[in-house]
Amino acid sequence: TDPGLEAPLDYAYAIPYDDYHEDDVDTLGFPYNNTRRTRLNGLGYDGISFINTGRDRDLGGALLALDTTGLSGPAWVAWLGGTVFTNERAYELRLQYRIGASGPFQDLVHQGEPVAYTVRPDGHSEPIGPTPLPADALGQPYVQLLWRYHHVGGDSGPRSELRLDDIVVSYIEGATPPPEVSTPLPLQSLVEQGAPALIDLEDLFEYAGEEPLEYSVTVDRPFLLSAILDGSLLNLMPLQRGESEVRVEASDGVNPPVVTTFRVLIYPAAHPLRDSSYHFDAWPADSPELSYPEHMLFLQSDQDDPGLHAPLKHAYYIPYDEYHEDDAEPLGYPYNNTRRTRLTGLGAEGIAFINTGRGRDLGGALLALDTTDLDGQPQVAWLGGTLLTNSRSYEIRLQYRLGHSGPFYDMQDDKGAPIAYLVHLNNDHKSFEPVLLPEALHNQPYVQLLWRYRHVGGSSGPRAELRLDDIAVDVLEVEKPPAPEVSGEDYSNDTQPTWTWTSNDGDGVYRYRWAGAAAWLATESTVTEFSPDAPLDEGAHTLEVQEQHANGLWSESGSHTITVDTTPPTVSIASTTAETTHFRPIPVDLLFNEEVVGLEPEDLEVDNATIQNFAGEGVTYVLDLFPKGNGPVTLRVPEGVCTDLAGNPNEASELFEREYDEENVPLKFWPLLLLFIILLPMLVYRHRNSAVQ
Repeated sequence: TDPGLEAPLDYAYAIPYDDYHEDDVDTLGFPYNNTRRTRLNGLGYDGISFINTGRDRDLGGALLALDTTGLSGPAWVAWLGGTVFTNERAYELRLQYRIGASGPFQDLVHQGEPVAYTVRPDGHSEPIGPTPLPADALGQPYVQLLWRYHHVGGDSGPRSELRLDDIVVSYIEGATPPPEVSTPLPLQSLVEQGAPALIDLEDLFEYAGEEPLEYSVTVDRPFLLSAILDGSLLNLMPLQRGESEVRVEASDGVNPPVVTTFRVLIYPAAHPLRDSSYHFDAWPADSPELSYPEHMLFLQSDQDDPGLHAPLKHAYYIPYDEYHEDDAEPLGYPYNNTRRTRLTGLGAEGIAFINTGRGRDLGGALLALDTTDLDGQPQVAWLGGTLLTNSRSYEIRLQYRLGHSGPFYDMQDDKGAPIAYLVHLNNDHKSFEPVLLPEALHNQPYVQLLWRYRHVGGSSGPRAELRLDDIAVDVLEVEKPPAPEVSGEDYSNDTQPTWTWTSNDGDGVYRYRWAGAAAWLATESTVTEFSPDAPLDEGAHTLEVQEQHANGLWSESGSHTITVDTTPPTVSIASTTAETTHFRPIPVDLLFNEEVVGLEPEDLEVDNATIQNFAGEGVTYVLDLFPKGNGPVTLRVPEGVCTDLAGNPNEASELFEREYDEENVPLKFWPLLLLFIILLPMLVYRHRNSAVQ
């Protein structure tokens, strides 16, 4: 009964007539179509199946005899293993061999592991190989290959029924060996709507052929994971949180395709706390499979009673053959089950966890958060409760990690103790007051909190059923630290000017951006100056700088504005006198289009006059020209005698000219001229004061 790996198999398959079940007696002598008791069934084009029932004649295996004499190179064997029914007692098909017709069988080993197919969910099948035959099995007149159907686990209940099909043993003289899986790909962890995984499939297979392999890829849940294949490059895009399996086939066009599979666990997208707080306070029992709360994922293990550090590498899911018959209508709704390991939706009461030892025990509830750009410190509160105390003790312990890989760490209270709810009396519950997230999780784009449901005591009897509810993550507002001191030129004719800043009792870690922009030019930088990589447009440019302080808090923004100006200032010369004048002095205004500095009267070019009463600043300057004699009086502002505030030298002005003739004044105008001469000082004084102002 239930023969093990080394049990002798000294009998050919046959069913004694007195061991046929009454349901099968009409087919006495036809042992390959029985429906009861230990049997090996013919499945037509689906091969054969094995199932034991403990009849003291249990199977067994299937044996193939080969003559490998004369083979000078490798030979390969490929086959298909499958599961017809998964039951309580687990079985395996393991490929073994021996030289000759006696003696023990040896495992056929490939890449350090026995070549075998272990029971999987109902209907599952998997191609195995091609696998090279061992070197000592070549050049032999008689070699036996044995696909041994043997018991691997479970002490009670019905046995698993496995299928064997598509056996191919191949040898081609001088042929290139078929491809082999060289590096089985481990679990791939991605983030919903996050960065893709890029995989070169050539790295997964060994192949000595000259022509490239042909690849094909299938995804069991394409609504969760998108796979795009370009040659040998596989691009996996995580669309939705959950779990998916990827199957890769590699073919050389001659041998049967080689298959490898790997799982992808897609964690939830992070909830940005800067936009709003997060709340989980209900989960409907009628939620369908593969659905999870926003920004959350329910996790399970691949073992019984997982402990504190057990890996939780599977999204919560109940295979259809794992539904108890009481929960089979309808299938696909794993949150309203009443039997076996399950996570139950309790509506407004949250969720409940209970394990029953199904090799897929829970688990926990995971929440992803984005804690960047907060005006305070993130904190979390929640509720734990007991539905059923039972014999084996469990707790819900709050843990965390930065990113989506690596170990989880315990959240601790102000006394350094782990924050956990331990099973108590039936219908008990406890609310955990808000506690700040650890400093390592502050200002991080992706962090995970895990409420781990885990076994803490007891080795027999039913497990405790615990409840999780009222998760609330928000921001405790605090006063922002003072801003760093930011400085630089006020005006610059350099289109790539430099801003500098100094610490204001912070950690010396900075981030900076243009005022009004959402994106930071740099984050968590220790540099204390910035010059743009590309030239700036003319105009005002303001840089905001923040400094990080304790607990990851960012300071108020310090800022400084630099006006970029590369255009030279221009000037025009104006006067209230006529083109030909008899008045002395001649009042003149110098009018610039922007503020200038450095203009002195000796810098001006003047002919047939002297400059007196020079005054002004900014954009307007005034002066008087006192003609030296009759004739043209000219004035020019030369190029480069002053600059604007950015340091750009001025352009030269147009030539200013007046014709002075003091002798050609009509007699009738002399009284007016005398009056003008008397009033002129007062008029000039008022004009200058007005111009300067």
